[in-house]
Amino acid sequence: MECYWGSPEHYRHIALEEIRRLDLQWNGNEIKYYDAIKIIADQNNIDLPIFIKKVIAERTKKKK
Repeated sequence: MECYWGSPEHYRHIALEEIRRLDLQWNGNEIKYYDAIKIIADQNNIDLPIFIKKVIAERTKKKK
């Protein structure tokens, strides 16, 4: 499917650039984790989405 809303995990942008999106929501007791991540990102002057992507990239690197 070529529509973002119909299939966001497999969307291909009109410019043929592959794009993946993730919408995260923190609820209840999870909010403390969001607040902690936000503080760390702010302390490092990094926008929260970029910071989260960096954390995921570091955590998923293959160990040599």
